[in-house]
Amino acid sequence: MRSTLKVFSVGAVLGILAAVTIYYVVEPKPEVPPTEEERAPAVLPETDAVPTSSPVTDSSPQPPIMVPTTSQQVLPDSEEKDTPTPPLVRESEPPTTTPIKKTPQQTTSLVQLDVPFLSQAPFREWKDPRQQDGCEEASVIMVMAWVNGESEISKEAGKQKILAISHYTEDTYGEYRDTSIKDTFEWILRDFYAYSGEAHVLENVTAADIKAELYEGNPVIIPANGQTLNNPYFTPPGPVVHMLVIIGYDPKTDEFITNDPGIGRGAGYRYPVQTIMNSIRDYETGYHVPIDHVEKRAIVVRK
Repeated sequence: MRSTLKVFSVGAVLGILAAVTIYYVVEPKPEVPPTEEERAPAVLPETDAVPTSSPVTDSSPQPPIMVPTTSQQVLPDSEEKDTPTPPLVRESEPPTTTPIKKTPQQTTSLVQLDVPFLSQAPFREWKDPRQQDGCEEASVIMVMAWVNGESEISKEAGKQKILAISHYTEDTYGEYRDTSIKDTFEWILRDFYAYSGEAHVLENVTAADIKAELYEGNPVIIPANGQTLNNPYFTPPGPVVHMLVIIGYDPKTDEFITNDPGIGRGAGYRYPVQTIMNSIRDYETGYHVPIDHVEKRAIVVRK
């Protein structure tokens, strides 16, 4: 009897403990919502990148995303480049390709510029083709001596300069004979002499244009048909193509005063204005290239 009561007492106690355990394990506790202070925004670790194909929606306001348009590119700070400021263009300066013709201030007094003379064959070595065809070189040499303030050109120095220019144009451009007015301007004046002063080719030149430049103090280089110059000192019938420098004008006789490199006595040689104007004729670079039309051009050089 006593053993039965002991068993019953132990069994009862175990049953009660089991019931209490089951109640606390099975019965869920009521969920208490967190307070405002206990809430924290979800922060993704820096290593956890969100795929672009699965965007995360967020109800909090986001700053606007700036997307550059096609006309506005945003570079990183390391790639920013300063945009160079365009050079200032002065509207008052005319372009060098369109020279303005001068209007004569006076034509009633004699004008003669101090341009030193040089023959294209200083020692009469006419058999040398570089000197025989050296009127373009000699004309520019005379004008550049005037630009540099030289009062004379020695025969030896002039000859060596003619040869140097002919070598330069042949080596650089493949030709030294009969250079046209434009090639004389570019090859000899601009390239060989590297003259950066005021000079230009005058198109459709007239007697009034030449007089205006002379009274402004500027010599004028002209191409010409040497045979129509009617110079008695030329070997008949005279050169088909020629180049010389007009250095003055005499209104009393209506003559242009020239430095003609084609003759030894060409310093200050005078031609009637009409003779000069009838003879002005540009020619092609080469050797006696046929001329089928007349282009009246000239080179004007200013100090």
